[in-house]
This record gives sequence, C-alpha cells and structure tokens, in this order.
Amino acid sequence: MIASKRQQNSYDHRLRELVFQSGKTETAKRIGVPRSTIHGWTKARPRPVVTTTAKDDYVECLEKRVYLLERRTARLRALLRLCVVLLRLSGFSLAYQRLPQGGDKEKLLRSLDRASCFVRLPRLFVFTGISSSRYYDWKNAQECGLDDVSSCPKSSPGQMTATERSEMRSMVQSEAYRHLSVGSMARLAARLGKVCACSSTWYRAIQSGNWIRSRKRIYPPKPRVGLRATKPNEYWHVDTTIVRLLDGSRVYVHAVLDNFSRRILAWRLNDTFETGTTADLLKEAAKGLPEGNVPSTVMDSGVENVNGKVNELVSDGTSYAS
Repeated sequence: MIASKRQQNSYDHRLRELVFQSGKTETAKRIGVPRSTIHGWTKARPRPVVTTTAKDDYVECLEKRVYLLERRTARLRALLRLCVVLLRLSGFSLAYQRLPQGGDKEKLLRSLDRASCFVRLPRLFVFTGISSSRYYDWKNAQECGLDDVSSCPKSSPGQMTATERSEMRSMVQSEAYRHLSVGSMARLAARLGKVCACSSTWYRAIQSGNWIRSRKRIYPPKPRVGLRATKPNEYWHVDTTIVRLLDGSRVYVHAVLDNFSRRILAWRLNDTFETGTTADLLKEAAKGLPEGNVPSTVMDSGVENVNGKVNELVSDGTSYAS
C-alpha cells in the first residue's frame, strides 16, 4: 500500500520572525507548532517577505464579498443536504437503474465532468451511485454511441449475433438433437460451422431464454393396467409363495386365483417344494367349472408350472396355459 503524501503546514511569517528575534517559543508551542519546526526557526534566518498595505475601502469591499460568498455557500450546502436526504428517503439510486438512452448517459457524463473540477470523482460516484467501471465503460463507448445493445463490434467482439442465437435455439428445441447433451451439441454446432461457442455460453443462453428441450419418450410407455377379465373363470392365476416361519423353517403356499372375482379357487400348503402341486390344484379348481368352460391360466415358467403333468391338462382341454 502506497502511503499518502503528507500535507505540509504553513505559518505566518511574523510568527517566525518573532521566534527568531526574541527566542521565545511559548507562543508557537501554544498554537500547536511542532518542536522540530520551532528549532529550525531559531537557527535559520527567515526569508524576506514583501507585503503591501491595502486601502481601507478595498479591504472593506473584500470583506463584504467574502461575507456574501460564505452566505451563498452556506445556503447551497443546506439545499444540497436537503436534496441528499430526500433522495435517500425515496430509495433512488442509479446503481439499480438502467439508462438505455444514449442521450441520458451523455448528460450525466457531462455533469460529472463539470463537477469533477470541484469534487473528486470517487466522491461523485458515491453520491450518484454509479460504479467507476460503469463510468469508464460509458466514456470509452462514446465514439460508438451509448444506446443499449449497440451494434459496434468494438464493445464486445465475441458477442453472438442474432443469426447464431437463432441457430442455437433451433438446435436446442429440435427433436433431431434431443439425444445429445448440451456439451455435445456445442461441439457439433462448432464442427458444422453454425455456432462457435463454448458449452457454458450454451447453458447461459438456454437459461436466459428459457428454452425447453424436446424430451419425448423414446420407448413406448409401460402399461399401467394389467390383465382384466370380463367374466368369472375367464383367466386364472397360479403362483407359489414362500413363507418363512419364526423358527427359521419355510413353507410353500400354492394357490389358484380367479382374475375377475379375486377368489381363491384352490390352495395347498407344503413343507417342501413339489412340482406336481400345480396340476393337482388345477384339477381341484376345475371341478366347479360349468361344462364347456375352459379358462386360460396365467403362470410363470417355473418348474412347478412347466412339466409333464401340466402339459397333460393342457392337451386334455382342462385349461389353457399362458
């Protein structure tokens, strides 16, 4: 950090002459003159000072003019404080306000340039709420115009054109590229010569434009409604469930269920897994069937369902296995 330049104090030449001639330093110490400065006054002869005696009328005129200027300055300070308080209470600040018109920016720049002759620019930035980067960007863009969305290539040479943005939007929303990620799409667009931009620019454009990508399902939708019978004894279901008991043993529950009424037509509980149980249950359930009614049986391809005994029932016409 660079230290600020120390401000040098100036004193009346008559005080220096008094210290040099009389050697008395009490008066100088009382008004706050440093000891090193007083010591220098006592050793070195003061420089000659040329003065003039002003006339009384001229002095009176100057005093009157100074009084009027001080009074005017005090009035302007009071009005300025009032304006600052009103602006702060109203919440107005250029930090959150856009100035899209170039003429408004030029007026503000001219006002800041005129005020900078009397007030430093950092204080003006704090007062107006404009950042220094915003001010210097406007100053550099005066040659090309200060209107927003300027067509001057000097402002941002890498900015996308309207054609490139249109091509980007068409690729993002196209069904032909729905299988590609945004990064792959950016590389493909650069390879085809349509849009030369990185993937982060693509993501930013998609977010700012609120573009919705095509997300149609490639595979057919899964069925949500299973097999539904329209009458009793149209479809039967055969399945085996393994139940684990508290002592660690297992039992096998075989059952035949009607699809329409959800009624258990036949069931059996075995300690071991027997492959002939399915055929016996089908024969038991078929006893209550009316003549000529042959149901279709839905079962998996386990060994208890795919065997010779079940095939005999199918060949006899007792049931249709599926």
